[in-house]
Amino acid sequence: MSNTELLVGDVAPKLQLGPFLKGEPVEAAVPGTVAVVEFWSPTCGPCVASIPHLTALQAAHPEVVVLGVALGPSERVKDFVHGQGEAMAYRVALDAPRADGEAGGSSYQAWCEASFRKGIPASFIVDRGGRIAWIGHPMELDEPLATVLEGRWDLAAKAEAYRDMIVRTKTREAARLQAEIMRHARAGDRAAMLRTYDEHFAADPELERVEGNAKLRLMFWEGRPDILDYARHLIAASPGDDKAHFQVGSMLRRSVQGDLEAKKPVDPSIAAFAVEAMLQAEHAVLARSDGAGERVEALATLAQALLTAGQADAAQARARAARDLAETAGLAPEWLAGTDALLERCAAAASAAAAAPMPEMVCADGVCRIGPA
Repeated sequence: MSNTELLVGDVAPKLQLGPFLKGEPVEAAVPGTVAVVEFWSPTCGPCVASIPHLTALQAAHPEVVVLGVALGPSERVKDFVHGQGEAMAYRVALDAPRADGEAGGSSYQAWCEASFRKGIPASFIVDRGGRIAWIGHPMELDEPLATVLEGRWDLAAKAEAYRDMIVRTKTREAARLQAEIMRHARAGDRAAMLRTYDEHFAADPELERVEGNAKLRLMFWEGRPDILDYARHLIAASPGDDKAHFQVGSMLRRSVQGDLEAKKPVDPSIAAFAVEAMLQAEHAVLARSDGAGERVEALATLAQALLTAGQADAAQARARAARDLAETAGLAPEWLAGTDALLERCAAAASAAAAAPMPEMVCADGVCRIGPA
């Protein structure tokens, strides 16, 4: 293992932790024991949604050390964990502060940052030899964990595939770009952030395929008038890649939704473009998704985009399809709960639209228009 990277196949680093809030303290993988280490926060919705799944995994595999490493203010974490009771039935500890005083924690730095994880929840499987066997989302733990426990996990092949993925997806280059972006962000210099994106993309055009959406989000925050031109550029730069349509549309949808929730004015053309791009890629993305979870996520994302754009009936249809697929595929209860909540929002919006009175057609002087004369 290098000093700066943690990849599949590397020896798991020692955990530097604060107080344990649940379970027997551990500091490192116990030889001969399989461990699951998850980084989470009580303010992270997907993290909270993963708790029942991790509790079920621990109950199904008592021989596995399941450890949740918590990020965030200690008192808030303690109150949250206490409130969970037995619904959170696995080890939980606070992360130790970083020596450099930066945000996050020591273990988060040594595990998540070193493995290029961009967010939480992030989970790691440590095999019986103390090596990182798998890195990913906690909701996708089941199959790799079972394979590791059964002794069928080909660590050498998985490590090689993971390293190939790091190269193919420009992960190292993207990390260097984001480190520079963050320096400018801390200084509040958004113009420098945009210049940095442009400089890196000019030097390495392939990097734009990976990080272009981050620039697109910054352009939205800046209210740039050429945002849709750049969105079209990103799609055109990935010919034959339907996921580019979907990813660009999804980014714009999240940005629009954020402004709506903040009660800021929104350019309707941006919301319309987001839906158009996602609809264009819908069937291809669903057909190429690897599993039921990915297809449910795609349908739910499209439903949210349609709902944001005011197309409640179409949103309801996708939300229902997501709910039905989650149930048919036997996904975890938290998937069903999420799709149920989305379907309820879509149904309420569709009912409200249906109940709205039809506008009156007013005709005068040979001209008809909607609304009062």
